Amino acid sequence: RTPVGRCLPPTNGGRRITMRRERTIKCVVVGDSGVGKTHMLLTLQRGEPPAKGETLPAMCEIHTTNVEWRPQYLPTVDRGDSSDADDSRSRSPAPQKIALEVFDTCAREKHARLRPLTYFDVDVYLVAFSVADPASMEHVASLWLPELQKLGRKRMKGGARETLCPVVLVGLRTESRENSLFGEATEQAGRAFAEKLGIQGYTEVAPDGDVTDVFQAVVETYMKNLKVESCAQTCVVM
Repeated sequence: RTPVGRCLPPTNGGRRITMRRERTIKCVVVGDSGVGKTHMLLTLQRGEPPAKGETLPAMCEIHTTNVEWRPQYLPTVDRGDSSDADDSRSRSPAPQKIALEVFDTCAREKHARLRPLTYFDVDVYLVAFSVADPASMEHVASLWLPELQKLGRKRMKGGARETLCPVVLVGLRTESRENSLFGEATEQAGRAFAEKLGIQGYTEVAPDGDVTDVFQAVVETYMKNLKVESCAQTCVVM
């Protein structure tokens, strides 16, 4: 057996083949109680939303799942010919299986000292709020981001400086957006809010409960940051 990370002898036209360990993305979810964090994670875990009327746990167990990530399409450079020949470089990249480890957290005050224990070695933070609850949106700026900036920083490889990992803002309870009595945040308002706070990404759970776009955004944000870290040995976030 060849040790992980060790190059095999040149094969296939002289190219080296390297055995690499599978990468797991650690994602920690924070946000006010009752905004739908656990509901979202149970949907990811089960493949469908919890049944109406089902009693949900106060917090979802740590869950590792494989997410099919669809890399964004990057157009090829125009080579100046009009050939209709098949060119694999012009196709959208093939989906990739990504191992995603998701940690739920409890927002109650009595858990304030325990919550930061999940902030170790995080790759992406997912900050949740309800689009039908303006207070939960305000707490993103007044409570959750300050807590992550204070307690959720990590030391990057090759450097002494600590920095905050990428943050994605997610809008939940979108199915109740039109029926809210408290006013609601539109998707455009959510994106503008994220931009104002310097948050890298914004996404929403679909009104039908589909969470696919949410975790696509998590992986996409991680991959973008990974490129920056590889090139500059730093983590650019906020």
